Amino acid sequence: MAKRKKTEIHTESVDKEIYIKNNRLFYSVFCFMILLHIILMASLRLYPFTDVPNHLASSTIVRYYDNPSNQFNEYYALDTFPKPNVFHLFFCSLSIFPSVETANKVFYCLYVLLLPLSLFLLIRKLEGDIWFSMLSFLILYNFSVKWGFVGFTLALPFILLMCYCFINSMESNTVWRRVVLMVLFTVLFFVHVIATLFCLFLFFLFVLNLSRKSYAKALKESIVVIPPLALIGLWWTSYGSRSGPSTLEYLLNYYKDIHFPTIPGRIISLFSMDNAHMFEGNPGTAIGIFFSLVIIVPLLYRLVWYRKSGSGDVLNGKSAY
Repeated sequence: MAKRKKTEIHTESVDKEIYIKNNRLFYSVFCFMILLHIILMASLRLYPFTDVPNHLASSTIVRYYDNPSNQFNEYYALDTFPKPNVFHLFFCSLSIFPSVETANKVFYCLYVLLLPLSLFLLIRKLEGDIWFSMLSFLILYNFSVKWGFVGFTLALPFILLMCYCFINSMESNTVWRRVVLMVLFTVLFFVHVIATLFCLFLFFLFVLNLSRKSYAKALKESIVVIPPLALIGLWWTSYGSRSGPSTLEYLLNYYKDIHFPTIPGRIISLFSMDNAHMFEGNPGTAIGIFFSLVIIVPLLYRLVWYRKSGSGDVLNGKSAY
């Protein structure tokens, strides 16, 4: 009995030692990867992101708007409140930076730091395998980044941070936490309004779950959405007072004339776009779909096969491969 107890203690100590070494390796690799991407962003003179020059031009106008050496204020009007998606505009126009380009470097350095870090914090909070946060480096330079959509670029880590805060809300009930959520919601509106609406939807689900336990607590939690809802209301009101179609009319026309009619083509593009450039026209589309099916069909076959054969082998740690 004593020997068995000693064996169990020894096994636990070995497992703990392996766990510590594994964590040390992760933190070393994780920090090294973040450092590499920060160095990359800081060393680039020109960013190969399509819309970034336009954003830098706008920030330059804001920064030197009242400078007597130019005539920006005679040709441009600053109409920025209560407008969303202006965080990059004002961040890069801040006078604390030597130039607009330097501020833009800092902006992208913050992004490559915050996206992996926010995913790491969320995974650790959910008690998942922190090594999965390494996958964030594969999506750092995603579609939005490539096209220079600066607002949505920074919104991605903000969404993950908001999810982290929502989970914290289930564990603690302090005033400072609500203040943090209010600030994050407000900043997110100026970063990207679509991301704000998405987080508001997630928060609605969170409050809906709380209301099943306590209506009073759900009502208290709902206070944090007052600033973003007020800003969105002011924004929509300001657009409604202008000439031309309202935001609602624009969205209705967009979904009726563009979104729904193009769904079939976009579904085909989902499977063909990656390799369609190999050949022009329909042959390229066919080749793209073929390579997608090479991956999708075996995956679907395995999933159907496992479902028919039962999940016992999978649960027992056995593999059919």
